[in-house]
Amino acid sequence: MNKKLIPDCRLRSVYHLDFEWLTVNKIKYFLVDLDNTLDAYLTKIPSKKATNLKHSLEARGITMIIISNNRGNRVKTYAEALGVRYLAHAKKPGTRHVREFLRQNHIEVATCIYAGDQILSDVLFGNRLGVKTILVEPLTPFDQPITRFNRIYDRILRKKLSKIMLLSEEEKYDE
Repeated sequence: MNKKLIPDCRLRSVYHLDFEWLTVNKIKYFLVDLDNTLDAYLTKIPSKKATNLKHSLEARGITMIIISNNRGNRVKTYAEALGVRYLAHAKKPGTRHVREFLRQNHIEVATCIYAGDQILSDVLFGNRLGVKTILVEPLTPFDQPITRFNRIYDRILRKKLSKIMLLSEEEKYDE
């Protein structure tokens, strides 16, 4: 199994974060996927959970930034309503656009963590970027058409990881 496909931890959702762990490990930026990670694919405005998460992170000095492969208008509308920075059309699992975004915003990779709901785009992206990765379960079964294709491989990879004990039902952060 390719190590780049193995997340550092797995949670049911981003709403199960261990804030203390983030603080102890000097995480300053919580990079997060939007669709089916922060909110459902067709959600236009942030849910109360997403807003509360942002405020909980901010209270600990951690900045939330949305990193999404989705189109600009969808991501912009959502991110502006939430009051966070964002990068749309990120082209994950590639890292070039995100590295440029981080450089332009004077953000050190070592101060970031990334959370997403797909192994092939999110976990691979985060590991290639060089940050700790959190794999979450999709919030809903509804996805964009292209994502539905990726889900087939994602389910296979999750089963493989579970079978070889590299992905338990819910893992805690490793230090």
